[in-house]
Amino acid sequence: MPFFDVSDCGSTRRVFLIGRYAIKVAWADSWKNFLRGCVYNLDETTWSPVNSKNLTRIYWCSCTGLLSIHERVRPVRHYGLFRVDLAEICATSFIDSYFWMLDSKPENFGYRGTTLVKLDYGS
Repeated sequence: MPFFDVSDCGSTRRVFLIGRYAIKVAWADSWKNFLRGCVYNLDETTWSPVNSKNLTRIYWCSCTGLLSIHERVRPVRHYGLFRVDLAEICATSFIDSYFWMLDSKPENFGYRGTTLVKLDYGS
């Protein structure tokens, strides 16, 4: 993994990858979407107390939700393996499978070692 990278811009946030951190910044083409990005960052922090090995760790979030710092994980490279791992999470997690399947595209997940983790769970 390169030390610094900028991921593709989503509709409400941009992610800057620096070292072992993923920095999510509210970023959008309209005020409405910008505010959604702030809310999504804040929403993700509400999941911090949930002890799930399949969520990225959140190290810090600003009180406005403008910026949050997460752990950086490896991107999904194999679609078939991703689907198998996602099905396993849905079958074994104490969190409802609806949560895992919501916007369940490979871009919203990554790998911490061999463990599939959800990256985007604010919306």
